[in-house]
Amino acid sequence: MMTCGAQAYEGGYSVIRPQIEMPQDSTPIHNSSLDNYAYQVGPQIFFVPVTESNVIRTPVTFPESHSAWYSFADHSQTFQGGHTYEIDVPLDQPAAFGACGQILPLHVSTSILGNGDAESKDAYTFLVHTPDMSGLKVSQEVRRARAEGFDVTYQGAEQADGRKSLTFAVSAVEENVIFLIKNSAL
Repeated sequence: MMTCGAQAYEGGYSVIRPQIEMPQDSTPIHNSSLDNYAYQVGPQIFFVPVTESNVIRTPVTFPESHSAWYSFADHSQTFQGGHTYEIDVPLDQPAAFGACGQILPLHVSTSILGNGDAESKDAYTFLVHTPDMSGLKVSQEVRRARAEGFDVTYQGAEQADGRKSLTFAVSAVEENVIFLIKNSAL
């Protein structure tokens, strides 16, 4: 997200993309035609706002931009991209999802969300949800606006004895780096 935010800042466009069909011309979109308020924040995060009262389940069609998505509330729940599921939407948990297999930079300064604590606030923290580690290689540049970036890469492999492993690499950076690996199968 840092890189996406830096690119948006420098390019003058929004990191938020609605999940509705946009007209190819300048035809205005009317509120009456909107039945889907879902949106992505950058390419890796997907939100589905609940806009009606007394709703406890809602249909969610996941973007095809990634093959699988996981729930931020429960990392063991994964959903295939391009498919529609009935999702529980309790009031205390936003319907928020991350793209499986991607490297998601987090700003962690408290333990509220379970991704670190106050000691994590000066480190780069990366969340990686790995549904299938065999042969998977993900690399991305991470940078802030008007700053030099660095590369973060991970690769999954299956060992001869059947164990699976992840190898992480980070190009030179002065700050501490923390990787959080989340997967119900690990």
